[in-house]
Amino acid sequence: ITHAFYPVVQAQKFDLLVHLLEQTQYHSVIIFSRTKSGADYVASRLKHEGHTCAVMHADRSQQERTDALKGFKYGKYEVRVATDLLARRLDIADVSHVINFDVPENPEDYVHRIGRTGRAQKTGDAFTLVTEETWRDARSIERFIGQSIEWKKVDGFSYTYSGIFDGGGMPQAAPEKPRSRLMRGARR
Repeated sequence: ITHAFYPVVQAQKFDLLVHLLEQTQYHSVIIFSRTKSGADYVASRLKHEGHTCAVMHADRSQQERTDALKGFKYGKYEVRVATDLLARRLDIADVSHVINFDVPENPEDYVHRIGRTGRAQKTGDAFTLVTEETWRDARSIERFIGQSIEWKKVDGFSYTYSGIFDGGGMPQAAPEKPRSRLMRGARR
């Protein structure tokens, strides 16, 4: 799985998402949102932009979720928008990309989200849209998975300047919190 963080101001998140979809060669995509209303918003806007998509979250009936799964599996939908609640329950082959429209608050949720791509010896891409409000959560993900994730900008996208672009272009890693003597294993 290839990981990438894409910094963006909150007001441009959806526009960057559409630009990423237009610039990316993908087979099938799952887009994750933190909330049900966020998932509905993204799915509605994507449909308006001409993308075939289904939305899955806890407020959908079992029949709607089953139809969405079948439609995604058999190519009726190119994009599925889902919440974290369903991230651990999704078992779909051939997902080429996972896009985190919202950075998960819990780094473990990131691992479950991106685990939907790159299955069965196939490659996959995991893109995460990071705002000034969520870059600390993004750095927590890096610490949790034990690796740095590349911060990228998309060519041809008209970015609005934000402080998230300072410091050599990308935010610096958040300093480690001092650990207590007990956590360090120190003895007297």
